[in-house]
Amino acid sequence: MVAGLVYSPYLDLRANGGKYKIILTTLSTNGDIIRVESHGRGEKVVREYKTRIPGGNQGTSIDTLEFDNGSKDLFFSVINMTATPGRADYLDGVKVIQNMRAGEVINSMITSEEAIDAWDDTAMDSVKSCRISKLTYAYGAKTLFYDMYATRHDYSRPNGKVPYTAIYSSYSEMVKVNLDDKSSEIVDGIEHISSDVRRARRMQGVYNLSGQRVDENYRGIIIKNGKKIINQ
Repeated sequence: MVAGLVYSPYLDLRANGGKYKIILTTLSTNGDIIRVESHGRGEKVVREYKTRIPGGNQGTSIDTLEFDNGSKDLFFSVINMTATPGRADYLDGVKVIQNMRAGEVINSMITSEEAIDAWDDTAMDSVKSCRISKLTYAYGAKTLFYDMYATRHDYSRPNGKVPYTAIYSSYSEMVKVNLDDKSSEIVDGIEHISSDVRRARRMQGVYNLSGQRVDENYRGIIIKNGKKIINQ
């Protein structure tokens, strides 16, 4: 049970066309306004709702919110917009639900590094590598995966009050790391998905990771001519 502004960890919610549900259990005052901001595919999505406390002024409200902006690295925040001192204001539980097909892979982030500069001003050299040494949530796992993306600030294109526009690259290929024998290999992230999807990779056209045919405007990971492409 926590109070104040709460942020979720990064979540991979690309399945089911990015559709998912967030179920919130709040200890609050009847009529409090709870605000949820989801940062996934496209612009952030904001949902606000009023708590409903049956038979009393303060108590527990359980509410379900639906979203369709699921992405590879989604996170969301929750805050009680009308909380006042001395009154109940706690987030007692959060559940995220997404429908998936048999054989689809669930990726769970165990660590991240968000501030690796590509240029070292002190050494006047480019960064050659990055060491991730504290895998806080690995729980003894011996096989891990990693990928990365790059970003730069374009100061020729101000973005509102921000003096630059952030430009993001696509994700790199995923690398599989075996911690037992210290080996690694590039994988496509689709190797454990059902045979129907593997057949779709050899077919002409554009498909999502569930093997469903989609058009060129589909956002997320697509399979085109046997190659994995990220449409953003």
